[in-house]
Amino acid sequence: MATDDKILEHFSGYHLRLLRLINFHNFVDETLAIQGSLFLIGNNGTGKTTIVDAIQLVLTGGQQLMYNAATVVGARSESGRTLSGVILRHDFETGKVGRENGAIGYVALELHHVKTQQTLTLGVGAFVQSLDQRPELWGFVVEEPLADIPLTVRAAGDGAPRHRPVDKRELIELVGKTHVYDIGRYRTQIANRLFGGRDNFERFADLLKASKSYKELVVKARDFEGLFALLLPAPDHQVFQDIEST
Repeated sequence: MATDDKILEHFSGYHLRLLRLINFHNFVDETLAIQGSLFLIGNNGTGKTTIVDAIQLVLTGGQQLMYNAATVVGARSESGRTLSGVILRHDFETGKVGRENGAIGYVALELHHVKTQQTLTLGVGAFVQSLDQRPELWGFVVEEPLADIPLTVRAAGDGAPRHRPVDKRELIELVGKTHVYDIGRYRTQIANRLFGGRDNFERFADLLKASKSYKELVVKARDFEGLFALLLPAPDHQVFQDIEST
């Protein structure tokens, strides 16, 4: 069995059934049902990469994750999205911030184990005040359906949205202290529960980063000539001239 097969062996018993995104880029509060394999088809800007980023965020705790890697490939010179920009809904084209007063965001996955029939919900929450602020991150793991996890509560006050995301303290009160972790301990929980240990978890994060980076390079290149121009350094023309002259 190949090394990558060993990494995925621990994870293969789980199937992804639901994905919930709250204040995650253009998604305000959406729950996506997934049956079988996950295929994303849509025009540019419809959120395909955002969904992939969200799933990777939960499965790795943000480790080895570059948000929307396409923004740093090719002619565009942006430094790429950050989690702060994703939560605050930062628009690269206009420079505007959609959630300029700060925001709490969540990504949560519901997994189902085929053999044990166990339902497991795990997710990551983030609080961001501004684009230049490092996000406060936490994670949670609960053996309950996603629908039973109270990630939002009814908001108080006239003119306020009907529901708002809970903060870390409120989540602890609602699901229990033993189910909510700082991001480092969350990664340890995921490593042990899904991947059979930290080594497999680290290799899985590397595998996701490599596969996504390759995909972004291929998508950005318009043809094979363009792809090689991105991947390979420009040749030394003097070398070719010397060869030609002899």
